[in-house]
Amino acid sequence: MNDPHTPETAIADYFKLKRALEEFNKESSATQSKYKGAMEGIKNYVRKHLKDTGLESVRGSKGIAFFKKVDYINVSDWDAFRMFLSRELAYELGNSGLADQIYNSKMWAYLNQAVNKSTVKQFMEAHENKVPTGLKYDSSQEVFINAR
Repeated sequence: MNDPHTPETAIADYFKLKRALEEFNKESSATQSKYKGAMEGIKNYVRKHLKDTGLESVRGSKGIAFFKKVDYINVSDWDAFRMFLSRELAYELGNSGLADQIYNSKMWAYLNQAVNKSTVKQFMEAHENKVPTGLKYDSSQEVFINAR
């Protein structure tokens, strides 16, 4: 076995490659930012065109641009949302007195402080678009451009 590395040179070479990769990523990131900025400018133009013409979509030989509603749902107050879930679960179990016990359970530590967007939207549809306590809901019309 004829390995040119020693632990000393291997470690030095590793950091040399790591610095080169970081520099490449920095340059690549700057280039990507330029492209993303140009693409966002095009989307803004298409958004204005669609709004000005009252259209929902427009086709070109290379693809289609269209509006799509995008929903944003996140937890704004974890404790309030936990209490909301505790009360809902106690109600489903037929014992509203369990809400405090559920809320104070140590089992909550196993969960991330996130929600499933589809499930929340189903709840909202079933409850006259009421947003569960502790959550923040927002939506916007976004422009998407897809290839043919």
